[in-house]
Amino acid sequence: MPEGHVLEFSGVTKRFGAVTAVSGLSARVEPGVVTGFLGPNGAGKTTSLRILLGLVGATSGTATIGGVPYAALERPLQSVGAVLEASSFHPGRTAANHLKVYAQAAGLPVRRVEETLGLVGLADVGGRKVGGFSLGMRQRLGLAYALLGDPGVLVLDEPANGLDPEGIKWMRGFLRELAHEGRTVFISSHLLAEVQQTVDSVLIIAQGRLVYQGALEDLADASEYATVVDAPDRAALTRALADAGIPFDVLRSGLTVRGADAAAIGAVAASAGVALSALQRKGPALEEVFLDLVSGARVHATMADAAPEAVAVAAAPAVAEPEPELPPVAEPEAGVPPVAEPESAASAEPAPVSTAIAVIPAAPAPAGPDPDDLDPAGAEEAAPPPVYQVAATGVIDIIPAAGNPATDAFADDRPLDADADVEALGEIDDELEAAPNDRPWETYVKTDADREADAFFAAFDPHAEAGDDPRPDDEGGAQR
Repeated sequence: MPEGHVLEFSGVTKRFGAVTAVSGLSARVEPGVVTGFLGPNGAGKTTSLRILLGLVGATSGTATIGGVPYAALERPLQSVGAVLEASSFHPGRTAANHLKVYAQAAGLPVRRVEETLGLVGLADVGGRKVGGFSLGMRQRLGLAYALLGDPGVLVLDEPANGLDPEGIKWMRGFLRELAHEGRTVFISSHLLAEVQQTVDSVLIIAQGRLVYQGALEDLADASEYATVVDAPDRAALTRALADAGIPFDVLRSGLTVRGADAAAIGAVAASAGVALSALQRKGPALEEVFLDLVSGARVHATMADAAPEAVAVAAAPAVAEPEPELPPVAEPEAGVPPVAEPESAASAEPAPVSTAIAVIPAAPAPAGPDPDDLDPAGAEEAAPPPVYQVAATGVIDIIPAAGNPATDAFADDRPLDADADVEALGEIDDELEAAPNDRPWETYVKTDADREADAFFAAFDPHAEAGDDPRPDDEGGAQR
């Protein structure tokens, strides 16, 4: 029976130029369980697995298998079976010959080729060329290569990719069986529903950082779960829970119990002889918790002390820059009237508005001194505050708040300035607005072509006389 080994990442960091693919990853994968490696695309899963298998050198930190790096293993294929992609096959080589190449290179007996093909369900197609295999069949062939040396450690990247429902179910049971034998099974995936039915423990990374490590059932806080229970005799159920000292809330759908699992509540109801009609545990879904963890909206309690600086930086709000201090304003001397301050450009600029039509009056100007008290040579005529009108197109127009009677074109008792184009448009509008002629044939003037056509059709009418007009112009004539 092969022996599983502990996989350990210790402060692993990998940088590709200015890009940090993995940052300070420290995790431990135990044998005997199926451990899932979860994270969104680009989170650093494949890079971490490549570092573990010695395909990529880490910038800092170590990744070991049973306490030693992969390159130091005496018999790598018998210790670790790894598949990172399902396309490393020669299309003109048969499945059996593909495995024979690796068996001979590792010094394994040739009989292992047929054994592993039978384990993955490819015994009948061992003589077919890999170029004609589907993606699911390639996945099975890759798994056969990983099992060729009967290793104690399996590292698989997206093993269920391309499999049909039957193949996914087979893969799920096969990996669990290998873990029950004491092997270390470490798989990466982004199919959350499949992972939930396959793995026992998970590692979740986001942007190269570990955000959770532990059992799948401990992913969400226990306080977020509640047990909903109900019975045909709800009064008896409430008495049984009250006698057992279990607090509950009465809802329309039943009794909601927090702090006790479904097994404990079922035992209380059974001891009281209460038949239950509903007993289920409700809480956040795996997808919801996963998205919160990778987005930073949720920090698991086990990782709260792992990276306090990163958490503090993510949670700290932006600090507003202090506003510059304004110089003190001198108080006006007694007897000297205050001088109005000119409006700044910022105050005159309208605030962003929607596309709806609106009229926004400007802020009233501060009261200034009486013009009679100022020097006529230096006095300036104060302009009235503007009014802004915003059209549906977003164009802002300025309308004077108070016009001059001598020049105001918007006054009700004054016409607009004379303009030849404007007058021409007015004549066209008057012509279009005139009542339409609903009897156009009365004023229609026939052309020579019309008369020739009338004569042609009149030749086929035995009742028409030569020279008769089939369409008389008079109102009472018959029209053909």
